[in-house]
Amino acid sequence: MIFEDILSILADVPFENTYLYLIIRSLKSGITARSKVLEKYDFSIRQIDIDDSIREHLHSLTFDVINNYYERPPEIHDYDLISDDSQKVFTYSMKNSAISFADVIDNQLKAKVPKVFDFKKIVAEEKLWAYCVGFYHEVNEKWIYTFRKILPGKIAVDEGDNVRQSLKSLRTIFNTKSNKLELVEGETMQLDKQIDCIFFNETFYVFRKTPFEQIVGLDAEYEAQAIALVKDLGKLALIEGLDMIVDAVTTDPTIHKKLVRVQRMGNYKELSTKNFTKMKQIGKEFGFEVKIRDGKMLIENEEDIETVLKLLCEYFKKGRVFGEDFGTYAGKKLSPLNN
Repeated sequence: MIFEDILSILADVPFENTYLYLIIRSLKSGITARSKVLEKYDFSIRQIDIDDSIREHLHSLTFDVINNYYERPPEIHDYDLISDDSQKVFTYSMKNSAISFADVIDNQLKAKVPKVFDFKKIVAEEKLWAYCVGFYHEVNEKWIYTFRKILPGKIAVDEGDNVRQSLKSLRTIFNTKSNKLELVEGETMQLDKQIDCIFFNETFYVFRKTPFEQIVGLDAEYEAQAIALVKDLGKLALIEGLDMIVDAVTTDPTIHKKLVRVQRMGNYKELSTKNFTKMKQIGKEFGFEVKIRDGKMLIENEEDIETVLKLLCEYFKKGRVFGEDFGTYAGKKLSPLNN
């Protein structure tokens, strides 16, 4: 089992072979934050030196997290962009991926990583996006990497005399020698007791989907796939008002996953006027309108967009055992065994 393999390697990794990397996200050259392009950002990494106590903490934390999955094995599935079940671990491969973050995995972590010498400058002038912990097993020449998204509140910069104005709260520590609560000076970075994903043997094992998608920039990939789907739907000439979906793609990121779901299911390729009668029947049964005009599905507002996507995604499902109706964008298509 994968978690047993990871634990076996971690157990043999000495603390001194534990490394902490900062992941920095920056706008591509010539691009602004408002530019309407899919790939706006580049990612780079820096290694930051840490003392043995932090190494020990990161090592034991990672071991405990993986051990928990080993002792209570979760369901492991190929990455599903829409899932109703959070009690799963998803696998995701960067192989042949065109997103910018792939360079971190394919090239930067395999090369000599530049070190951090001025943490305050990085925090002030660059965008700290996530951090990565690397564990190297010298005998097997194996690397294990964990990733965690950095939230804005986890980084604090001391601006000297303006510390009280620069921070939303004061950073303090209780000094056991003086028995006083004292102000913490300098820049601080909080390392969480959680892991969003782990990278091992060319595969991501995803524990927390939303932070993972943010870390690697899957939003850009989803938007590209959503735009491609709308173009394919246009070629069918069976839906009027697709321009409203185009507008939604550029203004509402929440629609991207639904469109990608439609694309991956592939049902839309079989769409024809013969489906309209069944669609209208489903709408009547569940209390929504399926608009048909001149032999085409009609989109006039946001509600119509949702209706069309639900129908193309087989959102309306029926339980095979008890026959209950339910609705979800998630689900995996099954192929019954031939008896």
